Amino acid sequence: MILSGEIHAAAKEAGIEFDPQSPGQEEAVAAARVRRWRGVQEATSALRVEELEAEVLWGPQVAACTEVLHQVIRSGWVADMEYNDRKAERHTDR
Repeated sequence: MILSGEIHAAAKEAGIEFDPQSPGQEEAVAAARVRRWRGVQEATSALRVEELEAEVLWGPQVAACTEVLHQVIRSGWVADMEYNDRKAERHTDR
């Protein structure tokens, strides 16, 4: 669920005009999704740096410790994309 305020903030940040009363706000919703995932991507990048440093110190088995986390993040991203693609298809079929 993406709240209207989150969509509005993301649209403003992306320079997209947003009117919650108007249909066809897919671009603003997409901007909100990108904005939401940006924090996850930044945290994942920072974690990768720490993993590399740990791997140098303790060996390749360190990567196994966070692999499940990376799989969950990928699964969440794919699920979000698939959900929104299906939602967009339903919207365009009308």
